[in-house]
Amino acid sequence: MPFFTEEIDQTRLETVDDVSDWVSDTQNSLTRIPVRGALRNGAYFQDDQYLGDGDLNLHFNERGFQAFCQRLG
Repeated sequence: MPFFTEEIDQTRLETVDDVSDWVSDTQNSLTRIPVRGALRNGAYFQDDQYLGDGDLNLHFNERGFQAFCQRLG
């Protein structure tokens, strides 16, 4: 059974300032959620594309899903 992931947006950065701005914007929009905490709160895979507990549903891009699977072993 496949797990559906989202496409990774590609961004072209022309200058070091563009890179710095992109990194800053990305850091401001990220939320880190401990995997163990999510699983302890009853998170499970839904519709072959989300991990969540009903209140919170996480989407993965391909690299993120690979990292998640590696983390779980």
